[in-house]
Amino acid sequence: IDEYMGLQIDSKNPEMFMTQLDGTWIDKLDFMKFDFLGLRTLTIIKNALNLIKERHNVDLNVNDLPEDDKKTFELFGRGETIGVFQFESPPMQQHLRDLQPENLEDICFLAAAYRPGPMKFIPDYIKCKHGEKEPEYIIPELEPILQKTYGYPIYQEQLFAICRDLGGFSLGEGDVIRNALKKKQIEILDAKRPDFVKYFLENFDYGEEIALKVWDNLTPFSDYGFNKAHSASYAVVAYWCAYLKAHYPLEFMAALMHSDLENLERIAIDIREAKRMGYQLRPPDINRSNVYFTTEGIDSIRFGLGAIKGVGIKVCEEIVQEREENGPYKNIDDLVDRLTTSKISKKVVENLAKAGALSKFGEANAILEAVPMIFSKVSKSQHAAKIGQTTLFSMATDANDGMVSETPLPNVEPVSEKEKLKWEKDLLNVYLSSHPLEEYEHALLSNELTTLSKAKSMPEGKKIKTIVMFSSIKTTHTKKDSKPMALLQVEDLDTRVEGVMFPRAYAKHVEDLEENKPYLMSGSTNFRNDNLNLIVEDLENPASFQGTTSKEILIDICNETDQENLKILRHTITSNPGKFTLRIKYGNPLSSKEIIKTINPTRDVMEVLGNYQ
Repeated sequence: IDEYMGLQIDSKNPEMFMTQLDGTWIDKLDFMKFDFLGLRTLTIIKNALNLIKERHNVDLNVNDLPEDDKKTFELFGRGETIGVFQFESPPMQQHLRDLQPENLEDICFLAAAYRPGPMKFIPDYIKCKHGEKEPEYIIPELEPILQKTYGYPIYQEQLFAICRDLGGFSLGEGDVIRNALKKKQIEILDAKRPDFVKYFLENFDYGEEIALKVWDNLTPFSDYGFNKAHSASYAVVAYWCAYLKAHYPLEFMAALMHSDLENLERIAIDIREAKRMGYQLRPPDINRSNVYFTTEGIDSIRFGLGAIKGVGIKVCEEIVQEREENGPYKNIDDLVDRLTTSKISKKVVENLAKAGALSKFGEANAILEAVPMIFSKVSKSQHAAKIGQTTLFSMATDANDGMVSETPLPNVEPVSEKEKLKWEKDLLNVYLSSHPLEEYEHALLSNELTTLSKAKSMPEGKKIKTIVMFSSIKTTHTKKDSKPMALLQVEDLDTRVEGVMFPRAYAKHVEDLEENKPYLMSGSTNFRNDNLNLIVEDLENPASFQGTTSKEILIDICNETDQENLKILRHTITSNPGKFTLRIKYGNPLSSKEIIKTINPTRDVMEVLGNYQ
């Protein structure tokens, strides 16, 4: 191969060679180019299947799942597709609710059509499926080819079939036409059109005008023409995800969190979805956690020890294996002694304590204070035992079981809530016990505020106001006159973006700038390489915000018949009491009744209630 093209070594895999030519040149040299696509979704599915096996002793094979599972298509129909491959975006969720898919063909269509170009056909496809519109075909011979998409040309395979059945071309020639349409190669299309028209006139009694109309109908494929084999594969993977979420939701969500742990935005979305589904997220625990996320009871997901930064998977495996073989750890001394000081370090124990995994043994600051003393004592005891000496050190064990005696924890000031949250974010990548912005969450119900996720889709230079905090503040200087300014990591409850504070704003707020502190921020949108980079212009105390949020929420559940949805709604209402009035309309739509509750309208709550407003 190196006689025909330049090669390079893959930076991630030294044994892998890659071409230095692009696909067009590869094709001209008569070579075939392969793109290998790795899907994290397949790992999520594998991990979910492992959890299902552990919890239910069920060996599921996704290739054997029924293709007409009612519960799975009901989940699609409700648009509850967070974690479902290719179907997570809000517009896609709305299309699912409108379509009410009944089979894999519907899922396959949406996977292909939800793209620039064919997206315009989705509303009409939905109308045709529900009998609100009749499919249209230029000639009856097109119906067998376009029937499954109700007359709308979506797939490349449909283009090939039209070229073959109506134009007399081979499938290979059909692919040449597809490629020419895609690359706007007019000379190739001009050369093929007479052959198409000639065959059409010889075999069909419609005339040249219709022949040219059928040919011109191929032109839209230049804008999209998605490969159905590709779309069908995506649809099947999406169906697997939806099946697992519908039948084994706890295991699926645990596997999803495992995969998304390093992604701040994704893990925040996963946690919100788990809470919406009525599940609790439990902190890591030295005697309960495994290496990765696990299910616990009927409604909880337990953080894995491996999710704690600075601990390491190998150490976590040692911790879990030792616990399974010899029972739960009794205290910090017992943990260090059983793992031995050669397998576990002071830093690991400190990170376990900061992440909350050792909370059963005492207060975190007290544990941190005692760690050096414990390691010193255990190290000396183990050394004495190794050389067979009976010394004061080796006698520092419990006479009954031979374990090192427990070191009394010192009486120190407990860790502050602010420091505890910082540790959680640093070591777990999420705020687990609470979030610094949660008390201001209701303010985002006001039309005067936006969210960072919404700001991402706003135009350049749009003025916004929102409640955020800065997870990172780095001072730098302008190139022109060396004035100080700040580069920021800006976060709200579920999104993180880059931000910048120019010299004038920085000079005004520098004395008040603090990481992880809530602010009412005013600024404007700016984009670099299609990524939002907020220009922070002003900061205020968020408590000063007096938005025009309503103190009353009305929902109508008269048409809700799904018992699972009603359970989720009931759990949401009962577990989130607050000061807002919630009016619930229920019963028969023609003679409904009303009940009044109170609720705290957090974003998670509003996502559930929003289905009935």
